[in-house]
Amino acid sequence: MKAHLIVAGGYDERLLECVQYYQELERRVRALELETHVTLVKSPSDQEKVLLLALSHAIVYTPEREHFGIVPLEAMAMSKPVIACCSGGPLETVEAGVSGLLCDSDERSFADAMMRLYGDRLASERMGEAGLRRVQLLFSYHTFRNRLNGVRFSGTALTTKLS
Repeated sequence: MKAHLIVAGGYDERLLECVQYYQELERRVRALELETHVTLVKSPSDQEKVLLLALSHAIVYTPEREHFGIVPLEAMAMSKPVIACCSGGPLETVEAGVSGLLCDSDERSFADAMMRLYGDRLASERMGEAGLRRVQLLFSYHTFRNRLNGVRFSGTALTTKLS
């Protein structure tokens, strides 16, 4: 089985950083002669995103110190393991070694994690299933509603009964 990397994300042509980053990715793909192994998708529609998630083996989420990040939850909701930086939101959303892999923010760590999941389909599937259970347990509408209902006002401060 040959690997194919799809790099997809929010692209805003009004932001110089987005334009430059995309051009650099295109240049590197061409320079390394990887056109048949890498596809760049600027801004997938919701339908395209669901299809990409469904067809993916795993999701690689690269932002460092991201405050939360919805992408790991979307991936886990589709039973896909997540490979992410061990900082910020993924520390809360991704259970390391269970629903995905958390890495240092360097290319070697990400490459090693990708190869680990690519080489072990069974572990990848187990992590995907664990991720789905995690999303349902901790991040579902039902959980959110129950936690919100547990919030009560105490003077000017909010307190909550989280278990």
